[in-house]
Amino acid sequence: MEAHFEIIQWSDGLEEQFSGREIVATPHVASVLLDEAMFDSLEDFQKAMHNSFEVFLQLNIPIAEHFKAFHVHNGVGQIAEDWALSDLALYVLLLSAEANETARTKAKAFAINKIFGRYF
Repeated sequence: MEAHFEIIQWSDGLEEQFSGREIVATPHVASVLLDEAMFDSLEDFQKAMHNSFEVFLQLNIPIAEHFKAFHVHNGVGQIAEDWALSDLALYVLLLSAEANETARTKAKAFAINKIFGRYF
């Protein structure tokens, strides 16, 4: 699969893509999941990403619409790679976390909130 990089900006919860075509909203950032200890290590995260891609391939869902690689840089020129995730990508990624109950619990809470959030 060819890597595809796009420029994405977040501002007040809004997302903008500079190519001008319609996109699937990708409001979640993968590095936050590592920061929140949803994965025990970077290797576990990478395995979960691979497993998520496999799920999307099996379901014929375009990966590039739900997982978007982007670069983050700071004022001194350091660049880090990250991923922007759609709601579906976040949910599948959390479910793909091997033996991490925190991630699975968060995935369940995310799904319940998406389905029944209007009731509470």
